Amino acid sequence: MAITFDANYYAHGCGRPYQRDGLWLAQFGAVADRIVRDLEPQSVLDVGCAYGLLVETLRERGVDAYGIDVSEYAISQAAPVVQPYVHVGSAVEPFGRTYDLIVTIEVLEHLPPEQAEPAIANICRHTDDVLFSSSPLDYSEITHFNVQPPEIWARHFANQGFYRDVDFDASFITPWAARFRRLSGPVANIVTAYERRFWQLQQASQARRQLNVQQRNELAQHEFNNRELAAEVAQLREQVERLRSQNQELQADRINLQALEYSFGGRMLRKAQGMRAALAPPQSMRDQVLDDFLQRFILRRKQIGPAQPGIPLSVTPIEPRAPLAPHTAAVDIVICVHNALHDVESCLESVAAHTNAPYHLILIDDGSDAPTRDFLAQYAASHAVTLVRNEQAGGYGRAAAQGLHLHRTLHPFA
Repeated sequence: MAITFDANYYAHGCGRPYQRDGLWLAQFGAVADRIVRDLEPQSVLDVGCAYGLLVETLRERGVDAYGIDVSEYAISQAAPVVQPYVHVGSAVEPFGRTYDLIVTIEVLEHLPPEQAEPAIANICRHTDDVLFSSSPLDYSEITHFNVQPPEIWARHFANQGFYRDVDFDASFITPWAARFRRLSGPVANIVTAYERRFWQLQQASQARRQLNVQQRNELAQHEFNNRELAAEVAQLREQVERLRSQNQELQADRINLQALEYSFGGRMLRKAQGMRAALAPPQSMRDQVLDDFLQRFILRRKQIGPAQPGIPLSVTPIEPRAPLAPHTAAVDIVICVHNALHDVESCLESVAAHTNAPYHLILIDDGSDAPTRDFLAQYAASHAVTLVRNEQAGGYGRAAAQGLHLHRTLHPFA
């Protein structure tokens, strides 16, 4: 086993190279700070201490800390100040004394499966308090002979009378780290602690799930709103393009008008306008007589057409229109309505006055305001019409399509 954990292993088997540098010392220093602050142990043993970095940082903080490791190479790399306090040793061999706290971080997965429970039993014989971490996930590491889920390790500790301290958060070491303590009280106390923690985690999980559903619904609404806004932006861009095109046409018309104004015909027209103003000043009696004469002349020309000398003009008298013949065809009149109450009233009055029966009105209320909506409802209640109400306006095309679809539903064979 000691041969396995050599220089090559510590250079390539720990993620980034394992060495006594600022990053590793800072990491173990943070762990040491939490141990001192939260647990206040007087003596600590680090089982699987490697280069003794946790031992070093704990001793700097006044803790009587020691370490053991199966790798002679690792122990040889410990700092000179730590060398007296670390030595080669196995997790399954007696430690020689008891400690307030034993720490073992990412160690027992390296042992053969048959040594796991004896190692835990040995640890539990030498303390009442254990900080424990063993990867439940890393199967790819070649020296991981015994990767197990957390409940297996908890079972081994329970066999020794140690149970998880559910009120202590050991995730400052690893996400799966836990504190196991010797408990000699009634089993009911242990069950109570576990149930309390389980209830808290269950409530937190449900709250997060509800929040997740709420956020997903809000996200869906935002996406819908974004699509609506994108459609509006597209419409506005089309309007901008139309206005730009109209502006270009107006500019072209202005240029043409300026060209016409300075052409020979334009100059002659301005001279004629000047002569007319001189002969018949604006707002004068002459001006009024001339306007009256020109209007009568133009009207007469429209009535008789171009003059044809020598041919008498005959006009056929206008005969009155014959009344409309009654019919029996199924006629539906679809009227799409969006606001404009006065126009709607005029439209319905005109239909009633000038449309020959039989016919049927289909009114599509496309999101009209309250006055128009109420009028249509009253009109439908007092007349034999079909009224369809859209709470939100969808546009004339959609409303017309609704009316035609309803017509086909009412008259499938028409």
